[in-house]
Amino acid sequence: MLNEIIRHSVNFIRLSVALINPASDYVGWGKRDKSSARKYFNSRQQQSNFFLWNQLSIEDGKKICEIGSNAGSRIFDLAAQHPLLEFCGIDMNSDAISFANHQARKMDLKNLEFVTLDIRNSQFREFLREHEFACIFSWATLIYVHPWNIKRVLEAMLQNADEFVIVEQIELKKRFSIVYYMGHLKWKHNYSQLIVDISEKQKMQVSIEVQEVPKDVWDPGGGDAKLLKVVKRNL
Repeated sequence: MLNEIIRHSVNFIRLSVALINPASDYVGWGKRDKSSARKYFNSRQQQSNFFLWNQLSIEDGKKICEIGSNAGSRIFDLAAQHPLLEFCGIDMNSDAISFANHQARKMDLKNLEFVTLDIRNSQFREFLREHEFACIFSWATLIYVHPWNIKRVLEAMLQNADEFVIVEQIELKKRFSIVYYMGHLKWKHNYSQLIVDISEKQKMQVSIEVQEVPKDVWDPGGGDAKLLKVVKRNL
């Protein structure tokens, strides 16, 4: 009984911090060690990876960036299969990035690199501006971004992707809500409306393709998983 009270109290405190402090790493992504990175790296044959790979159609010589890459399970095999494309993974966890870069060198993947960045900070936007990425994508990462930050993150992705942006998340019809699932707080956003708002403000011409994500690919707490492909038309 006491343990349950303590557990619920801790969760309540974490939830409260997450609600009032958009800069908090309440899930602890930045603190996970290399054993967690190794486990993620070894999950490269997940069904979700095959689903994502079918959405990418990029000409040789161009660059692809993943936001929230962890140890790179989604882009290692892509880099190996497409040596004429360049891949970059961004994550806030320095241990995961160090592990991923070590594996890339070990596998002699010269077209793959990983960079430690927090997508909520200005350095992230500066990094994207300095590189010419044809595609910027995120898979199940933005559900952990606070509503105060989500528009800036999406704006940076849209402004700096030359061709298209892919966002795979929990899609919502209203502006945002929260869901608490398996000990984690997740934000549900209306990504389609956010993208429309950003594109109108920035005078971008975009088309938005929305797909249902099959449950055998990803069945998140709260459901409603969608893949949004935002194609830029003002090129």
